[in-house]
Amino acid sequence: AARTLEGAGSGAVKAKILNEANIEKLNSDPKTNGNLFRIKTIEANEKELSFTPNLATPVMIKYSYVKDDNPFSVYYSLFESSNPVTTGNTLTYWSGAGNCFDFTGKPVTREFNFKGDRKIVSGDELQEGLQGYAVDWKKSVLEGNIYLRTIFFTPINKSYSLKTIAPSEGFNFITPSNESASIALNGLQGMNLNSRELNSIDSLQGVLNLVEQGKACIASTGNEASFYWNSQAIYKQAPSQGLSINERIQEIDAGSKCIK
Repeated sequence: AARTLEGAGSGAVKAKILNEANIEKLNSDPKTNGNLFRIKTIEANEKELSFTPNLATPVMIKYSYVKDDNPFSVYYSLFESSNPVTTGNTLTYWSGAGNCFDFTGKPVTREFNFKGDRKIVSGDELQEGLQGYAVDWKKSVLEGNIYLRTIFFTPINKSYSLKTIAPSEGFNFITPSNESASIALNGLQGMNLNSRELNSIDSLQGVLNLVEQGKACIASTGNEASFYWNSQAIYKQAPSQGLSINERIQEIDAGSKCIK
């Protein structure tokens, strides 16, 4: 929709309001990943605005596997209420967690550095009709646990969850609050402006408050400014009950929970 706004002493300004608060824009597109607000100057008297309030939920994959010369994968689905959601070929981008090795024998942070998952295809050995995404390995030369991390960004007006499909054992999700094969994407428990239970962003002032607190960042080019979640701040944020993702990674590094 386009609206015309009167600027003091500067004449009319035409503002085009875009609705980009959807799963694909917030997660699958690296250009708009985690965006909260965007303003773009089209012409001197024309602006393009996009307000995309969302909840940021940090998530880790924990996967335990053995040595295997054959390709293997983990599979999962994103749900809106009880309906599976797909966003094209990629849902999210995973990075390695911890000072650990991957099944390939290389550092997990090198093998997974904002690496996209892929959509389930007919060639996958799964029940027909399943919708979801996969993370693949070509083979495993080491056995043990590996950990990957990402942040899911979900529109505040809908309920989302993440569920494992396969394998049925050794594969779980970890959030700051729990570890399970099925997790709710509700932001961070107890975090101001990022908790379904407490409150979430409902105005531009909320976005500016997050920037002031260091929880959100600003990126600016010649004609465009974007406000987006600070991923490092989300990983550092502890819930009201539980541990931050960074604290969980410190526990992994301190013990023998991953492949060393």
